[in-house]
Amino acid sequence: METKIDNKKIQIKFFIKRHHVKVVNSHSWDTDVYFASLKNEIDFKLVCSFHGHYAFLKDTRADYETRTRFTLNSTDAIVYTAPEHEKALDNYKVPVSKRKKIFYGVSIPLSPKITSFKQGECLNLVMTARGIQEKGWEEAILAVLGLLKKYPGLLKLNLVGKGEWLDYLKKKYEDPAISFMDYQNNVLEIVNAAHIGILPTWYIAESLPNTIIEYLFCGKPVISTNVGAVKEMMVCGDATAGVCIDLQDARVDVADIEAAIENYIGNPDFVERDSLLALKAAEKFSMQNCRR
Repeated sequence: METKIDNKKIQIKFFIKRHHVKVVNSHSWDTDVYFASLKNEIDFKLVCSFHGHYAFLKDTRADYETRTRFTLNSTDAIVYTAPEHEKALDNYKVPVSKRKKIFYGVSIPLSPKITSFKQGECLNLVMTARGIQEKGWEEAILAVLGLLKKYPGLLKLNLVGKGEWLDYLKKKYEDPAISFMDYQNNVLEIVNAAHIGILPTWYIAESLPNTIIEYLFCGKPVISTNVGAVKEMMVCGDATAGVCIDLQDARVDVADIEAAIENYIGNPDFVERDSLLALKAAEKFSMQNCRR
């Protein structure tokens, strides 16, 4: 095993030298640590981009504290997105001069249409995400089923994702208003057909979920949770392109999701209002703005 690791190290150092690599951009704790260890042996700049949270790995990596401090000290620059990232950098006393907050850009076409909703219409909700429990799939289902008792036939929830957790939920909840669509290549088409995008996530390592970006570019009001950078993603000036729910004991409360959805049912004009805000909020994720 040690020989294989040494060979890999030799190959990577050779590649950096041969191709005159000046900057290495790393995107995970493991690769951050690995390339930080090479900086004493070969000359290059190391830029670490935070997506999840280092603390999430604390109990699964040997010598976590020592290796993390060494890595952050050795890194030349750090790109971060979420408030939790900034707290971690403060905790490890990383100089502000080494940090840069950057929201990454996407090449998604901005929807030319404003989403509208009329009283008495069926409110079409969509949720797209990884198929893990912490994304809030079951909470979204329970909220819709709860509201259907009060508004029969006036709600539809399309779930786009794949995984064992979703397979389990599909067997558990059989209702014509809940559609399990599995993995789809045409996600944006499905989002565009909806009135509202929902992501009631309580995932511990959430930072800048692509799902929220897709909702915004499609001009969909967003119902999500105040985790990672989600709240800032949804903000447009002094307004918010939807509803950002605070977690309760690290979980999302189904009642809060219900209240957010029902607010749109009772105030149909809010959909168009927040659709306009969503399109404006999406601008912060355009490639042009992120290159500045």
